[in-house]
Amino acid sequence: MYSRNNILRLIYFIFVIIKRILVTLLLNSNNLIVIIEYELIPYFPSYLEKYLHFRKIKYVVDIDDAIFHNYDLNKNYFIRKLLENKIPDVFKNAKAIICGSHYLFNFATKYNNNVHLLPTVIQNKKYNCTEEKIDNSKFIIGWIGSKSTSKYVVEILPALINFLNSKDNVYLHLIGFYKKLQYKMNHPKIQFIEWDESTEIKELCKFSVGIMPLPDTPWTRGKCGFKLIQYMALGLPVICSPVGENKKIVVNRVNGLFAISNDNWVQAFETLYVDSKLRKSMGEKNKAYVSMNYSLASTSKKYLEIIKTSIG
Repeated sequence: MYSRNNILRLIYFIFVIIKRILVTLLLNSNNLIVIIEYELIPYFPSYLEKYLHFRKIKYVVDIDDAIFHNYDLNKNYFIRKLLENKIPDVFKNAKAIICGSHYLFNFATKYNNNVHLLPTVIQNKKYNCTEEKIDNSKFIIGWIGSKSTSKYVVEILPALINFLNSKDNVYLHLIGFYKKLQYKMNHPKIQFIEWDESTEIKELCKFSVGIMPLPDTPWTRGKCGFKLIQYMALGLPVICSPVGENKKIVVNRVNGLFAISNDNWVQAFETLYVDSKLRKSMGEKNKAYVSMNYSLASTSKKYLEIIKTSIG
């Protein structure tokens, strides 16, 4: 049975969908451009996007996840057949498409000639650890993520437990980890931290190294590597799976380490644990690299130029 909360969520969802339909239908086409993040209504045919095209209302699509795989690779036969061409149809009529990763860019260029690669960025001023007191006596392996990406940490659990047990001063901090999976990560040296915007940077600054494990799947190849960018902006070395955009952001053994198997992960932890100079060198390179390539200041002008050009 539905709980009261589920019923309220359903009512709110229906309200939001109706509101979006009404807002779209009432748009005025004069000197207007619509910026669509992903799609107007998920798991629904592209009728609203086609309506915009019919009304000659220009729109730009901004995408930072491989949402087209929600449809063309869906396990449900009916969803797959009904919606497998939805996102390509949305792309075809867009004035421009802004993609957060090379994988998304390569997909979008099949359907539109005006595609731009703009990475996910951060505000440099926000990412600063100078005011935080760092406890150098601890080696903290850190991860930040969400409900949907928590399962990727569980996949490297044997490596994490192995390394946590091998050193007295090694700990694992998990920010935003899915509560229903925490029982799988039961270990006295693992700390679960609720994500909170006001404390996010403070908690990230406690890390000695940031990790981003990913399986190699069509969905993860479209990931934009935002976790890595956050770690790097704070001057941290990183360890990640060489999947998708991770391979564009990290140069193995230059500003981070790649790990595939559990043995690779343990070896990478050990390498950075014993070599503080390497950690510092990688961290300094990362901070400078993110400042130049992944900051809001470095990409905002490009973003605005795309919009202005699309308006014509």
